[in-house]
Amino acid sequence: MSEHPLPVALIGFGGAGAGLHAPLVGAHSAFALSVVVTRNQERQRAAKARFPAAQVGSDLTAAKGCAVAVVAVPPASRARIVDQLHDLGTHVVVDKPMATDLREAEQLLGHAPLAIFHNRRWDSDFLTLRRLQGEGAWAGPARLESRLQWWQPTVRDSWRNHPTGGGILLEVGPHLIDQAITLLGPVVDVYAELDARRPGAIAEDDVFLALRHADGSLSHLSMGPVGDAHSPRFELTAGGTRITLGTPDRQQEQLAEGLAPGDDTWGCRTPTTGSSEPDRSHPPLSTPSAGGGKPSTMPSSPGSARTPRHRCRHRRAWPRCESSTPPGARTLKGTLSHSWKDDRRWTRARRRQKRPTS
Repeated sequence: MSEHPLPVALIGFGGAGAGLHAPLVGAHSAFALSVVVTRNQERQRAAKARFPAAQVGSDLTAAKGCAVAVVAVPPASRARIVDQLHDLGTHVVVDKPMATDLREAEQLLGHAPLAIFHNRRWDSDFLTLRRLQGEGAWAGPARLESRLQWWQPTVRDSWRNHPTGGGILLEVGPHLIDQAITLLGPVVDVYAELDARRPGAIAEDDVFLALRHADGSLSHLSMGPVGDAHSPRFELTAGGTRITLGTPDRQQEQLAEGLAPGDDTWGCRTPTTGSSEPDRSHPPLSTPSAGGGKPSTMPSSPGSARTPRHRCRHRRAWPRCESSTPPGARTLKGTLSHSWKDDRRWTRARRRQKRPTS
């Protein structure tokens, strides 16, 4: 650890705070988790046991003096917490979504410095697409199929099923929308389907979005706990090029297993049957020839949730993807947006749920 690490306050110590943000902060020697704020006494005890040197309590003013505060409370409380931290003069990283409606989001945009936690920009599957884009793997408008789906038929009693701040659109949508905008540029039209399908579901649990980008590209985004977990994570088609990435990024799964960036097995695949050693091989990126001949192979890109704080150097095992690229393909042109206004863009899009005219 560096001689004087920057103090970090973690606001919220639930699933995201304890399971995602805390290990990522701890993985970087330039930061020290100095303050944990949670009103839940059981979580306070857990935080004290895990971080004995940290100040743990329910008083938000304890974050004053920290270099940055990471806000990982349920969405309905995020805008209020960010407002209070702004009054304390504290820099803020807030989990997505930054707010539950357009009015709150626009108010928060006036707070500086404020950053949104878009960690899935550093997923291995998405970084592979970005790398291929930079290498000129396709040209012109593209059609992107992006999915974060799984099967969980039972509705859990949590804020995620609450009509205010809950629902899959706010929980998963920011990731897929942010990736689509980062890859293909600004959105000019939106079509949406939101349904509550499971018994007991109050907030939507099945979401489909169709985004039309300014350059003519289309993004079809599917998300929710009533989908097929075995569907490809990404499929992109442009002209004579088709790219499929089937295996999703494993970093969040590894955090749940107790691993952290920098651990020996970080980024490795699950051990093969009959072996106790992690698989450190590089699953190939398969690239069939333009004429349909035997495919050649190349390594996919590594994921790194540490990248926003520290550029990861671990290059072990990443998802398998397949590509068909014609010779002479050029890089997709156009300006890609990386600003924090992405959240405002998708919030506006949510209010514009309409079918495109025929």
